[in-house]
Amino acid sequence: MRNFVVVYRFRDQEAEKAFTRFLIDKYPEHRKEKSDLTCYLGIPARHPEEVNQHVNEAVDKIDRSEGDYVGLYFTRGTGSGNVKQEMLYGNSSYLENDLEKVTRNFHDLTVFELLDEDYLRERMIRNSS
Repeated sequence: MRNFVVVYRFRDQEAEKAFTRFLIDKYPEHRKEKSDLTCYLGIPARHPEEVNQHVNEAVDKIDRSEGDYVGLYFTRGTGSGNVKQEMLYGNSSYLENDLEKVTRNFHDLTVFELLDEDYLRERMIRNSS
């Protein structure tokens, strides 16, 4: 398993909620963070293609607006030193515009923390309590 971070924003709150619910149903081990504008969902999965397929299914189920976007962050290999970003929906300029409104440091730290999270260990801790 590898960790992935889905970074997204939907202008319509109901669309954002439906998108989030869909992915959380697919990935019960997750961690969600949010800035004023952008949502971050850290999840464990086997392959980027799997996450991409689920994101596309979720996007297809909701109403979309101009300015909505979904990006995917993941690492190649082990460690968080080589982070790759792919835009799965929308234009990367929308994401970049939102990142200008929050500190880049917040964004980078959030992505790295979610990539380094041990989601399966967290589940085992919750289940043993």
